[in-house]
Amino acid sequence: EVLESKYISIEGDRIYVENQGKYQIGRHIESMDIDDEKDYMKYRLYFKIARKTYAKEFILLKKI
Repeated sequence: EVLESKYISIEGDRIYVENQGKYQIGRHIESMDIDDEKDYMKYRLYFKIARKTYAKEFILLKKI
């Protein structure tokens, strides 16, 4: 299996990944890790489509 990072977008209540087309991934999400740091939170989203595993990381800054 290949671990890749791809562009992810959220439209309304649906999550999409763009990989030679646009695919809804909500039902493919396998896990999510969250690191809660002092100034930010880091989210790592893991999902699987066909035989490929994808990962995307988001960093959200906390209001100071």
